[in-house]
Amino acid sequence: MIHIAVISDSHESEYVVQRLLQKEASANYIFHLGDGASVMESYLAQCRALVYQVAGNCDFIAACPTEREVTLGGISFLLTHGHGFGVKQGLGRLVAEAQKRGVQFAVFGHTHAQHYTVHNGVHLLNPGSLKLGSYACIDIDDNGIPTVTMKQLY
Repeated sequence: MIHIAVISDSHESEYVVQRLLQKEASANYIFHLGDGASVMESYLAQCRALVYQVAGNCDFIAACPTEREVTLGGISFLLTHGHGFGVKQGLGRLVAEAQKRGVQFAVFGHTHAQHYTVHNGVHLLNPGSLKLGSYACIDIDDNGIPTVTMKQLY
């Protein structure tokens, strides 16, 4: 079983990052989808989990990519903050990019609103804003079947 905590938009709040790390201490991986990357960077040494991070529109860390692809448990993910795909105006560009790349999940933030749907075979997941108390988890069982759970920090 693989347990992934998916967070975004922590907006430099150390408290919410600390709380998430305590609450999801069993996570094997953390996806941080931007807007709070510098605070997450400061906690990397404390993380038991492997962290995959992308920069958001409010992040200015040169070494942090704006998107990345990751494969875990046989499932491929596109991680992005979402602003570069215009997710506030709709998800069509993100779906098209995920299909072009052949990934199963497009994981994004930016809108601060939790969202999970499957569109044209692409899982679209936004964990919401960690600063506002929302995040998500993806569990992948030994057969490579994912389960998505929307969660609240408080």
